[in-house]
Amino acid sequence: MRRIPTTKCQPGFKLAKPILNDIGGVLIAKDVELTQSMIERLLQLGVDSLYIYDARTDDIEVKDVLSDKTRELALKSIKDTFQDMFKEKLVHRPLTKGNLTLVFKPVLDHMLDDMKANQQAMLMLSSIYIKDLYLYTHSLQVAIYSISMGMAKGYNQQQLSELGLGAMLHDIGKTKVPISVLEKKNH
Repeated sequence: MRRIPTTKCQPGFKLAKPILNDIGGVLIAKDVELTQSMIERLLQLGVDSLYIYDARTDDIEVKDVLSDKTRELALKSIKDTFQDMFKEKLVHRPLTKGNLTLVFKPVLDHMLDDMKANQQAMLMLSSIYIKDLYLYTHSLQVAIYSISMGMAKGYNQQQLSELGLGAMLHDIGKTKVPISVLEKKNH
């Protein structure tokens, strides 16, 4: 398999890895042959690259840092927390380290377990996701990179967990910015 820009895709190319949405759901499954309309839709969704089969690289398997289950759990936790903040459900319930720890500790534990088991995969830290809900996937990616750096520095489990939590929530202030401002395109 090899990763190529979506703009270079042609009808008939076969996906070597699935294309996932913001919470880990499959948009287009592995082994599906792309059509012109699929390629155009992927470009509209902001998918900038994908993995395709290529006879020259058939023996290369790209492993993800996180399991699908862990990624889905993490994205759901981030999305739910941020959406609650957007809806201001938590206005009367202060955001404290304790509240956030209850939500994110199990997620971070799963992430740390996956990352420790897949240290080779941390060399390839990117995945193919749509960008419609960029805030959630970006927060997860920042946490993955941060934990990876902490592991390289020899941080202990507690330090990695705190680092991951901070990284995961680094953009939580954006929940208080109007959606119209966040989605405004620069011209």
